[in-house]
Order: sequence, then C-alpha cells, then structure tokens
Amino acid sequence: MKTPVACLCVLALSAGMAFCAGAAEVEPFPVTKAVCFGDSITAGVGASAERFRYANLIARENGWVLANKARSGGQLADMISIVYPEIVEADGTYLILTGYNDMRNFGIDNAGLSQYRKTLHAALAWLSIPDGDKIKASDGRVSYEGAWNASPVPWGFGKYSGQRDARTTFRVSGSVIYIGATGTWNGTGTFSVTVDGEKKGDYSCSVSRTPASGLPVSPFLVRISGLSDGPHTVAITVASAAGNVFVDWAAGSPGAGGAMPKVFAGNALRMRREAYALGAPYWNAGSDAAVSAINAVIREVCGELAGDGWNVAYVDASAGFDPDSADVGPDLVHPSDRGMETIAAAFLRRMRQAAP
Repeated sequence: MKTPVACLCVLALSAGMAFCAGAAEVEPFPVTKAVCFGDSITAGVGASAERFRYANLIARENGWVLANKARSGGQLADMISIVYPEIVEADGTYLILTGYNDMRNFGIDNAGLSQYRKTLHAALAWLSIPDGDKIKASDGRVSYEGAWNASPVPWGFGKYSGQRDARTTFRVSGSVIYIGATGTWNGTGTFSVTVDGEKKGDYSCSVSRTPASGLPVSPFLVRISGLSDGPHTVAITVASAAGNVFVDWAAGSPGAGGAMPKVFAGNALRMRREAYALGAPYWNAGSDAAVSAINAVIREVCGELAGDGWNVAYVDASAGFDPDSADVGPDLVHPSDRGMETIAAAFLRRMRQAAP
C-alpha cells in the first residue's frame, strides 16, 4: 500500500523520476505524510507528461501518493498563504525547491535578498516544527493586554495591534525561541521582546521588497538563542507610536527524543546566460552571481535550523543541473524531462543520507 505524502516545493519543478532504464534500485524513503508546494516547475511546466514531473519521479521512486500544492508564477512570499495553513505532522516529510523566481526578480539586490532570507527563515521553521509544538496567536494559551484584533493577513491565525504598550504573553520551552511575525510594505510598527523579564531586542514589522505580484505582506522569524531549556515567559510589547505589529505564532527548540518532520530544501537553478534576460520587466534580474547569492542564503538558513536540532536538509539541486545542456526545455526557463530527472536525483540522494 502506498504511503500518503506531502511534498513542499516552492519553486515548481517537473520531473520524470522513472529514471533511465537499467538504473540501480534504491530503497524507498518511508514516510507517513509528505507535501509539495511550489511554483511552475513543481507544478510540472517543462515536463512532457505528468509522470515526468520531478515531484512525481520522487514520489514514484519512494512509493508515495503525492499531494502537490504547487502554484505557478509565484515567489516564496506568495507561497506562504499555502505553507502556513499546512498542518505539519511530526512524522511528515516536506520538500521545497525555492529561490528560482526570487533570484530572477531580486537579482543581487541586498534588500531583496534580505527579505527573501526572512521569509525563508519563517517558512522552513514552520515546516520543521510539528503543529502540536507551535503556539498560534489565536491560541487560548496566549494572554493579551491592550487592543489586539484578528490579523487580516492571508494565513488567518495571527493577531495585530497598533496601540503602543499593548502586550502579549505566553510560555514556551527550549534553548532557542522562535516568534513568527509578519511585516508589511513600508510598515512602521515595531515591537520589543523580553524573555523571563530580560529584554532581548527590538524588531520591525516592515517589508523591504515585495514580490512581483505586489503582495504587501510577508512573514519573518525572530530567533532568540542562548537560553536555558526553560520553560520561559515571553512578552511581546508594541514599541511604536504608529504602525501595526503582527504576531502569528511561537515555538521553542526541540527537546530530547520525539518525532520531528523531515524537511528537504532544494536551491535555485542556474540559467543559460541569454535566458537571464527573459521575462522583462519582472523576471530579468537574474545572473550566475544572483544564483550563488540566493543559494548561500538557503544553505545558511538550513544550517542554522539544523544546528538548533531540527531535521532540515539542504539539497544542492543546482550542482548537477547544466543549463547549457538538454537539462533545459525549449523555453530556456523550465527543466526538460532530463532536467527533472536531475533535480529528482539530487533530492533522492539527500533523502538516502537522511533515511532512518
């Protein structure tokens, strides 16, 4: 019987994982659940048939029934409205291939790369932490002082306040604390965080770059490390006299033992030199330098969360992908069937390394 799987891939890559005839057999990667989110590549654009999409190749190789939640044409910020509603299971597996459309739109712009890192930090943390270990802002375990209202942002479970000194308090355990918040385009709201009465910093609810869609909101993650295992009392206080503060969720780093989700985060692919100029005015800022820059961000965020104890693995899908070969389809943007196989193989290799 096949196992249900959800595969999170923020970039849409199609792949025909029924690899070349004569390829060596590999052991299936067992999961209870796996989900795939992504853009056009994960949705299958570029593959000659559904069976050749890279996500389907991975699913077929592992004996999974895949739930593919890809959405074409989006950047990472656009995917959060799909990622955040996902109920993350402790024994689930989540795949994400990210950075391609953000690389094409942001290029090497520092504000764009910084915004991408913030969004990726929040997305990967969300997928890494079981739903039962998160405290959502709408949770009864969270107390509020002052004026707080249900957040209007698309993910739907946050709270916001524009009242100076309004406060929210909760308790969480772990040597690292995570607070999921949301920024808005040119937002002026700021908040401070105290842990067990000690101030840890001030944070801004501002977005420095929006995606091509113009979406004016994007999540970010506050990470506070160097703590005892707790439990800790955490207070978030609105510091700004004007502007809104948006708080979504919180969690602590993992304790000893217990099941945790497995997250495999693939990186951005290179393009042919002439292909970087395609897609004006929104998608023509890319370059090999931009690919290197955004992939360094992905690697760094994966490493930080893995260092905190979460099962997050960086997948170098770009390493074996040759944009100057038949890996690329006729539109010079999406992978061909062979390119899909290359991407799927990179994920499968990393899965075998992480398999129990």
